Amino acid sequence: MPPTNQHPGGIVGVIDSARIVSVCTNARSAEEVQSMGGSAVTQPLLADATLLERPPVDPKAAADAAAIRADLRQGHVDAALRVALAYCNPR
Repeated sequence: MPPTNQHPGGIVGVIDSARIVSVCTNARSAEEVQSMGGSAVTQPLLADATLLERPPVDPKAAADAAAIRADLRQGHVDAALRVALAYCNPR
C-alpha cells in the first residue's frame, strides 16, 4: 500500500507522487522480467527499495523498503514484488 492516503501538497507532494510513479514503473518492469523467466528481476526491486528510503521519509515507505530488501535476501522475489506492486494501486 502507498505510504499514506493523503498526499502532502507543494514540493513534498510532487516528490512523493513522482516517487510512487517510479516505484510502480520499476515494479511493473520486475513483474514483466519475472514473467519471461528473466534473472534480472531483483534490480528494479532494489531500485524501489532505494526510492522508498529517500527523503521525505515516510515510516511505511521505509518499512516497505526494508521488507523488499529482506525478501530479496531470503530469495522471496514474489513477496518483494507484491510489496512494490502495492504502490501501483493506491487506496
